[in-house]
Amino acid sequence: MKPLLLSRADEAILQALGRYRLLTIAQIVRLAITDRKNAGERLNRLAAANYVDRVRGSAQTPGVFWLTPKAGKHFAEVFGPEWAKAASGKGFVDGAHMVQRLATVDVCIAARTWADVNGSEILSLRTDFEAAGADLQRATTLEWNGTRYTPDALGEFADAQRVRWVFALEVETGGFSQRLDNFTAKLAERRQVMESRTMDYALKRPPGSRAARMLFVFKSEDMLSAALATLPEPGARSWRAVFFKALPDVVEDFGGDWLQAGGDRRFPFQPLERAAH
Repeated sequence: MKPLLLSRADEAILQALGRYRLLTIAQIVRLAITDRKNAGERLNRLAAANYVDRVRGSAQTPGVFWLTPKAGKHFAEVFGPEWAKAASGKGFVDGAHMVQRLATVDVCIAARTWADVNGSEILSLRTDFEAAGADLQRATTLEWNGTRYTPDALGEFADAQRVRWVFALEVETGGFSQRLDNFTAKLAERRQVMESRTMDYALKRPPGSRAARMLFVFKSEDMLSAALATLPEPGARSWRAVFFKALPDVVEDFGGDWLQAGGDRRFPFQPLERAAH
């Protein structure tokens, strides 16, 4: 069977699904690929040809789309082998994590959008729900000195001055009631990751590199405020490279100020010793 003849919008949608792994129609619109009506029509056409699979929307979650193995097989030569690795036979039918995964995609879109207009280059940006490697570890898993750390997303970019920055992303949605159970349960472990510079050592970053950042994103401003109130020793040095922000504010402006444990507001990717209060 010959591959389906793709329109420009089809190509852009398939490329975006290869980059982000899963997308809603609203996210496709946000990526400026096409309008909502045409996105729905294109996705229905691609689904009918079995190039995308989907979970239909419900009262709690929107419809979600991802690439199928057939798409990977038919279009690997067009979009490249790395793109084809995003195809999933298993799919993303586990609704328990869907809201959190979509929020992670929202932040990744915001980060790439910010980089595109600020002279920065995203060198890598992967999420923990990407395909596992041969060792079956998640795509973001890091190990050093007996510590294993798996953030929701792991990124590296070069800023306009070609300084390279690494960041881990932790997205906390807390279910429908926005509970902080997951945040508080993992807080000590994540703090230790920052104290030991696990990310920098695991990634074998050269001496003199800027310390890796840890970015926490919360579903709402209320959830963010509640989380900040639980932080132990907010003035401790271990929090200096850790930043917090609510999801709506990240979507609006990834590159704006983020909160720190002690109440300071600053952009995460600047030298901490010279950061303005």
